Amino acid sequence: MAFAVVLVGVAGYGFANGDPMLLLTTWDADGNGCGYSPATKDYPFLYFPAIDYNSAASASSSGSATDIMKSLQFSTCVKTCPSATSVVECYKTSFMAKSPDNYKDCVYKVNGYSFRYETTAFAGKFCVPSAEELKKEAF
Repeated sequence: MAFAVVLVGVAGYGFANGDPMLLLTTWDADGNGCGYSPATKDYPFLYFPAIDYNSAASASSSGSATDIMKSLQFSTCVKTCPSATSVVECYKTSFMAKSPDNYKDCVYKVNGYSFRYETTAFAGKFCVPSAEELKKEAF
């Protein structure tokens, strides 16, 4: 019983003095809250123009939280979830500024070829590969 009282008290204090929306906010590689901060209010979705495949491979074998975070380090806030051919309107992050030739127009490019994939909105916060895109990759 005492636990329940303390739990309600802590939750009440948190809601009264904190910002519960921070728990539901997605964050880009620079720590900007997508759709949350004044700079990103028009960019509510989190999109991954590139994935660190070495870290992803390490994460799948080790399960290390550090490797998982590294594999997802290239994220940016976007206005809408992009299609494979649409213009990507993103809030540019520092990793894009460091490699402007690789991230022209918020699209990841390798040797002049664009790395793009069809996305769909998930939970009103994330741009994830669409079901059709996943079918193409699987077959």
